[in-house]
Amino acid sequence: MIEKPYISIVIPTYNRENLILRAIQSVQNQTYENWELIVVDDGSTDNTEQAIKGLDDKKIRYIKNEENIGAAASRNRGAALAQYDYLAFQDSDDVWRRDKLEKQMTYLLQHPQFDMVYSSFVNHHLDGTEVLVPNQQVGEREGDLFFTLLVNNVIGAPTILLKRDNFLEKKGFDKNLSALEDWDFVLRFSETSQIGFLPEVLVDAYQTKGSVSWDGAGYFEAKCKMLASHYREAQEVQLFDDLVKSLFQDAERRGVLPPVQRIFMKYLEFYMK
Repeated sequence: MIEKPYISIVIPTYNRENLILRAIQSVQNQTYENWELIVVDDGSTDNTEQAIKGLDDKKIRYIKNEENIGAAASRNRGAALAQYDYLAFQDSDDVWRRDKLEKQMTYLLQHPQFDMVYSSFVNHHLDGTEVLVPNQQVGEREGDLFFTLLVNNVIGAPTILLKRDNFLEKKGFDKNLSALEDWDFVLRFSETSQIGFLPEVLVDAYQTKGSVSWDGAGYFEAKCKMLASHYREAQEVQLFDDLVKSLFQDAERRGVLPPVQRIFMKYLEFYMK
């Protein structure tokens, strides 16, 4: 019998002692048993270290950054330390369903044309509402997803499984982004790689008061960077004007239109050189 490939899982965390054990337990509960877990503590000042070391699990490696470097750089550090050929990412406030890795690895091995596979997930909002991602309005969900991803942020980091070599070739997550770094990564990844999709919900993502999923300045900085860096491709399919209009409308609703326009033009001038 051929042994199942091993997977290196990376969780970045910062001051989440009240949540990190739930996320780790969802990894430990996986039906797929061939994994190592690398927890990258981004300089926590709470009892995160004691909580993780108290688990006494030999499959868990605990790494602590000397200073706070952000989630993107912490994920990259974990990936650089990974021992195995496949990578998965979990977030400290999210939960994997028990068969997440099993189903994704099976699908990836059965479809060698894909370098990454992702799944549906449920986004649990602070007000109690639940949102399925991707929703029915999203068109293409598998294969060449570049233009789908240019318009839609539908692949969260905790939903993906991919080959480590492909991750490293793309230089990982952009450490200069404080938000949407997973969207930026999968968009760059989709430029040269095919992506597979499992429509089943395999991840529960929870918004928390300390979450960076909505960092106003970081959010718009990332959106400006992504759109400007792909403006040629967007123009070729006549998407650019609509995407810029949507970006500015969003900024106007939040009362930050002038600074967002300046940031966008800065990036556009840079990428047009």
